[in-house]
Amino acid sequence: MVCSRAHVTTTLSTERIRAARLVASLDTEALAVEWTAALAESGMLSEIAPTAATVSRIVTGLQRGLAMHLEAPRTRLDVDTSALADDAAMAHLHQRGVTIAQITEGIFCFMDVIFARLDREGLYQPAVAEIVRDFAKRFLRITGESWSAILVAQRADAERARAELQRILESTNEGILLVGKDLALRFANARVSELLGARLHEHLGENVHHLLTESVAPHIVEPEAFLARLRHLYGTMEEIATDELTVADPPRTPSRYSAPVRDVAAQTI
Repeated sequence: MVCSRAHVTTTLSTERIRAARLVASLDTEALAVEWTAALAESGMLSEIAPTAATVSRIVTGLQRGLAMHLEAPRTRLDVDTSALADDAAMAHLHQRGVTIAQITEGIFCFMDVIFARLDREGLYQPAVAEIVRDFAKRFLRITGESWSAILVAQRADAERARAELQRILESTNEGILLVGKDLALRFANARVSELLGARLHEHLGENVHHLLTESVAPHIVEPEAFLARLRHLYGTMEEIATDELTVADPPRTPSRYSAPVRDVAAQTI
């Protein structure tokens, strides 16, 4: 028996519609449970697993998008699937340290769950499977674009925050030095340069002990005691200390407050 082209097209369309309806009818929470179990079994995301709410949001987008992809004409796909990469869910994954490579593996793991469902209903046909794979690739492309947008937005937010902090630190009447654990000068505002009589803010990245020895100590009344105190502070960066130092030229006695600076993980920087 020879099938006409029209018959083959009709058969494929019927398979697509049946598969689309099956995918749309699946219980989203049950899919989320199956996907989570598959991820756990594979060891994927074991240390940085997304929350149940995030998984549910991603599964909802995947399920809706796949059903749409199976049913919709190709000309509508790019428009209709553009909203499927949930920016909030993607941002949550990014915050938990999930990489785009792990997302890719996770999406194809989800497709394996879908393939198993299609197979149970006798709908795992090569043509339908190809459409499912095509959807996965399109979804990942959209997710990649969303991911890039998130990174750009976060970088812009970080730059704005850094600029605002810079303005605050430069406008204060206090002199501020930030020294890394490697003794590199990370930050110095103009006020500390004024108080210590050396243009420290022009030497970021340089060794702070060398800078203070060469540029500041000559202006201090007791330079040896000043340098000995610095060496002590370098060795005990967790220490919180307050003392005074006397500057000879011009005469003044500024107070010095030393304390560790910590990052969001409470680690000393």
